[in-house]
Amino acid sequence: MSVSERLYCLYKGDTGPTKYWSIWIAALASVGMILKAGDDTSDIHLLLDLAPWWVWALILAYISISRCIAVLWWHGNVLTRVLTPLMSIVLWGFFLAAQWVAPNFGLGLLFFVPALQETWILSRVFWDERLLWTKS
Repeated sequence: MSVSERLYCLYKGDTGPTKYWSIWIAALASVGMILKAGDDTSDIHLLLDLAPWWVWALILAYISISRCIAVLWWHGNVLTRVLTPLMSIVLWGFFLAAQWVAPNFGLGLLFFVPALQETWILSRVFWDERLLWTKS
């Protein structure tokens, strides 16, 4: 099996485990936003300038709940299966950008991993639903 065939098999693999762990990532990030609510010297100061902490916590909670429903009970329609990873990509992009300009960049690069996972999930929705080309 060539490298390109292995990468194709990885791409076409099950996204279920990644979706499952993204529930916990978003839930714990939401709790983290709540815990950092009163911290003015935070490394996420740029995020808190854009919107209050509770907005970010609610968006993360929505992503966690939406993904939990999609994994455990309802597969979802095309709109919800596109919007949830798209919102996640934007959210993790904001987190990454806020960390990028922070004086202590530290572990902010870790926000890149969930953004990549959500990009893979979104691309799989486009692939599985054949949204990039016409059905023949």
